Amino acid sequence: MLDTKGPANVNPDSPREQQLANIRRIYGSEKEALGVLAIEIELLEPPTSR
Repeated sequence: MLDTKGPANVNPDSPREQQLANIRRIYGSEKEALGVLAIEIELLEPPTSR
């Protein structure tokens, strides 16, 4: 995910190596081998009333 989306798009406040260390602290190598699913959320403007 960091390689595909770029570390700044995952967490702009943390360098890539720190993000990797944080992720690996939570998910062990057996979980890392399963891959990742990333979901992007975009805030849309509310519809204007007529």
